[in-house]
Amino acid sequence: MNENFRSEKSLIEKVQNLPEPKRKKILWVLIIIIGIIFFFFYVKNAQEKLKNFQIEKTGEEIHFPLLKDKLKNLLEIKISQE
Repeated sequence: MNENFRSEKSLIEKVQNLPEPKRKKILWVLIIIIGIIFFFFYVKNAQEKLKNFQIEKTGEEIHFPLLKDKLKNLLEIKISQE
């Protein structure tokens, strides 16, 4: 374990000793890689949520049947008034 710590430390020291433009490039590459990983998980999660999305239950939660009945009643009232 001590060797792994030393190799990580030496890697960090090597990066710290690089010129600033190279360090910035390394930083941006790491940021882009992390961003791609997060985007991948975001898309995967969105796909799962869309698969689990149930339109029937959503309609029940919004109470579409009640809205449908009210619209019918409204249309009947307008038709009878004409």
